Amino acid sequence: MLAYLPLLEAVWMFLVVWVTAYGLAYHGFSTWPTPAAVAAQAMALSVSAVIALYYNGLYDVRVAGAAAQVWRRLLRAVLGTAVVLSAIYACFPAGARDLPLSGAFVLVAFVPLRTAARRIIRSRPFVERVLVVGGGGLAELVVGELRARPSLPYTIVGVVDDASGSTLLAPYPSLGPLEHLAKVVKEIEPDRLVIARRGVPVADLLRWRAAGMAIEHGADFYERLTGRLALEWLSPSALIFDRGMRASPLGNAVRRAVSLVVAGIGIVVFAPALALIALAVKLDSPGPVFFVQRRHGARARVFNLIKFRTMRPRPPTARSGSGTTSRGSRDSGNGCDGSGSTSCRSSSTSCAAT
Repeated sequence: MLAYLPLLEAVWMFLVVWVTAYGLAYHGFSTWPTPAAVAAQAMALSVSAVIALYYNGLYDVRVAGAAAQVWRRLLRAVLGTAVVLSAIYACFPAGARDLPLSGAFVLVAFVPLRTAARRIIRSRPFVERVLVVGGGGLAELVVGELRARPSLPYTIVGVVDDASGSTLLAPYPSLGPLEHLAKVVKEIEPDRLVIARRGVPVADLLRWRAAGMAIEHGADFYERLTGRLALEWLSPSALIFDRGMRASPLGNAVRRAVSLVVAGIGIVVFAPALALIALAVKLDSPGPVFFVQRRHGARARVFNLIKFRTMRPRPPTARSGSGTTSRGSRDSGNGCDGSGSTSCRSSSTSCAAT
């Protein structure tokens, strides 16, 4: 259900634009629009809104139950979408006449519909019944996260382990030792097995996996819930052979394209503010407006990092007359010129943080 949520929200936002455009025309508030114009507006609104929601983590189950985080992220998503739609409306006022009202309808309807979606996701047909195999530290990590995030679509049906004196696992049914795992699985019929110990029979796991049951290592399950690695429970082979460590060429291309589009829009929208910042830096102290530093990126490619200068030259002193860099430098951990050396570009000045 969570995987389809972005698509479902894009669809109803798309339909809102159609209903708004033809509703206004039907009641005589505007002329009848062409289907192509309405489709373009609907696509602009739905795509920009879903992308903003995605990049602000509102499709991430890890923040689903944190109300303060959700509202902050929602506000950022609304502002980001508003900026994009405002730019489109400013460029095409005649062709995007229905965007402001459609956007207002989407904003009003979003919170009730998302709340309803959350309740549906938490309902019995969509909640996975999780059986935890193991009773050690890794099992405690997994169970602790699930208890701290009650909005997640998981419920623990029991724990299987030889012996466990953990108070964290005590509230959940202890369904027997590991040797009874096959019997427990047949009786309980869980949706997901979380393996948090060694020694689980591989033949049984293969049989259950072939039958369609989700089986996940405890460290992987913990990482998916929290975004953090349980390093003490990972083996070197897991890091070497894990597919998550491999970058997909298509994924890299999509991320690169999205980054370029967002960066281009951001530069255009915030150009006045950037110009004011550049003027302030120039008037504040002598020196260049930008700080440039060579960095190594993917595949050891060298690129220039460019940012507004946050340091200023100061008169030389007895200790800094040799041109060494102040330890308070924030632009570069090594040197003022970003070259990686410990000397400044000019031997008569040293750098100080503004």
